[in-house]
Amino acid sequence: MSYLLTRIEGKIGSPEKPLSDLGLISYRSYWKDVLLDYLCSRSGTQLSIKDVSQEMAINSYDIVSTLQALSMMKYWKGKHIILKKQ
Repeated sequence: MSYLLTRIEGKIGSPEKPLSDLGLISYRSYWKDVLLDYLCSRSGTQLSIKDVSQEMAINSYDIVSTLQALSMMKYWKGKHIILKKQ
């Protein structure tokens, strides 16, 4: 609910750190769901974490850490890339 409010307000949100193990599991589950929905709805090939952060109202660090946990972010030919899998 707090992310919906921050999105309406045009702000970027993040839970207070440090997160407990259970808190990280809960938030990461939410971030995973909204990020995968967002990525599946995108048709373009270029994407910036900053743009995703602003559109989803999720802190950039939380986006990157979630993508890394899902093994969807790689460093290739001098750039960070997001791997869209089926």
